[in-house]
Amino acid sequence: MVKVVQYGCGPIGCSIVRLASQKADIDIVGAIDLINVGQDLGEVANIGRLGISISNDAEAVLNTIKPDIVLHATSSSLEVIYPQLEQIMQAGSNVVST
Repeated sequence: MVKVVQYGCGPIGCSIVRLASQKADIDIVGAIDLINVGQDLGEVANIGRLGISISNDAEAVLNTIKPDIVLHATSSSLEVIYPQLEQIMQAGSNVVST
């Protein structure tokens, strides 16, 4: 089972969550975003409650959960996402950025 955190819970991130939730070998264990903070990721993605609260504290999520993979979907600007990607890698996780 691969532990996954979704980083970015907008329309693209929610589409990723919907697909990932259908895979038996993926365990979605966390979510990071600046919007919908405190809401259930599954409800935001329209797939029903997952029991995963969206957090705006990336450092806490990454260092507490220690996911195997972070599915990243926040922006298409390298200038904006570079610090986020760097933080993910420093936490020891692999990153898939869309």
